[in-house]
Amino acid sequence: SSLITGLLLSTAMKFPPMTLLFMTSSSLNPMLLTIMAILSAALGGWMGLNQTQVRKIMAFSSISHLGWMSIIIVYNPKLT
Repeated sequence: SSLITGLLLSTAMKFPPMTLLFMTSSSLNPMLLTIMAILSAALGGWMGLNQTQVRKIMAFSSISHLGWMSIIIVYNPKLT
């Protein structure tokens, strides 16, 4: 059903990239990761504003959420 598909796309698909980011965050430059996270959150939000298709809105929302989660990994890794 479409509800299960939406749930899968909005939650389960974020676990693999977050796991990789969490495992490699100690070896990444924190300043570079912060800049990339801010750009990801900002661009994902701005690009999603003008969309009318649900698929594109979900894609830009995922980009933005990954940016926010990256910022959390840099500044408060215990929260993840």
